[in-house]
Amino acid sequence: MQKVRLEQGNLFSERIGSHGIKNLEFFAWDKKIKEIIKKIKQESKKEEIGWPNLPFEEEEIREISKFTKTERKKWKNILLLGIGGSALGTAAIQEALQKSETKNLIILDNVDPDFFTQKLADLNWEKTLVIVISKSGTTPETMAQFYLIEEILKHEIKKGYQNQIIAITDDKEGELKKIAENKNYKQFVIPKNVGGRFSVLSSVGLVPAALLGADISSLCEGARTMQEDCFKEDLRENPAALLAVSAYLMDRKKGKRKQVFLPYSNQLTGFTEWYAQLLSESIGKNEETGLTPIKALGTTDQHSQLQLWSEGPNDKVFTFLEIENFQNNIPLPYFENKALDYLSGKSLNELIRAAKQGTELALAKKSRPNQTISIPKLNESSLGQLFYLFEMQIAILGKLYEINPYNQPGVELGKKITKKIMLGISL
Repeated sequence: MQKVRLEQGNLFSERIGSHGIKNLEFFAWDKKIKEIIKKIKQESKKEEIGWPNLPFEEEEIREISKFTKTERKKWKNILLLGIGGSALGTAAIQEALQKSETKNLIILDNVDPDFFTQKLADLNWEKTLVIVISKSGTTPETMAQFYLIEEILKHEIKKGYQNQIIAITDDKEGELKKIAENKNYKQFVIPKNVGGRFSVLSSVGLVPAALLGADISSLCEGARTMQEDCFKEDLRENPAALLAVSAYLMDRKKGKRKQVFLPYSNQLTGFTEWYAQLLSESIGKNEETGLTPIKALGTTDQHSQLQLWSEGPNDKVFTFLEIENFQNNIPLPYFENKALDYLSGKSLNELIRAAKQGTELALAKKSRPNQTISIPKLNESSLGQLFYLFEMQIAILGKLYEINPYNQPGVELGKKITKKIMLGISL
């Protein structure tokens, strides 16, 4: 199996001067990382946290594969009701793997009434499978949409509409669990010790991915392979620890709290959305602790933001995601125009690679710290590696900042206030 690789040379002072990290300062954290990795292993073994074990749940993976193999043939449309961690992972998988050529995936992750109406316009309900995802069953946006969709199905399908609904929720309690039990909807479980933004390798991401035709066994195998490296206690050999320590030191020592996430592939824009939630919600816990993700796309944003990046405030760290081998190779013709002759006989593949390298070197020359994650080929295996790599980075960052990366009190407060407003309670 080909592994994704991390290159961090442009983060160090030897290359970019005073805005970089000193080598000795960086690797002085080796002892602390050993302690952190041992702690995460212990938490995983005791099932205090569940996300590290998800790729190893072989019985669950087999059950999902068996169920979806039959169901996949029945439906033209997959309608997913979920928000945040219940939707972003599926969107990332679908966009990265382009598995919906024969399936129409519709994700309702907002309650904008015009968006809702547009997405459901002219939908053939007899060919539509609905997946509703909520651990508690009280997520207001998701459950409001679910009750609307359920009423539509009752009206359009009448008899047997229950066979067109899958509920992914808690296995023992919650409102959606009660509804699914009472109405005999097919159910899959969100483990109690797995939070939404860490749930992409659970049934939350695997069920819709399998329905779209993705090889979820390879997805989880990639994640298992990455765990081997991410559980290494030597900082130099652990890519997640390298990512975490560099982000931490760039913040605490260099004042760089803005993280520009820059994939050179349109198929990875959904992945950047997924990572933005993972980073923001996990680490932003007080006024002194928080990293701000900035989503960008190469080469597009070279022409819209590179001026700011290279000559504006030096308060950012750049992470490039580079695909070494695209699925398609598109050669360019020979140009009669002398000004464009340097492109003659090359390819779009060479051009996007050169554009990434040019941006990387230009930023380094301006003392702007950057790093590159190289992906041999974008497929289920490499995507599974990426999911696990960044989940582990966030877990380690939580330990470095001494905060809980798994809760979200700020989000819960917003939910409580929203409920009061809907109830007409004065604030």
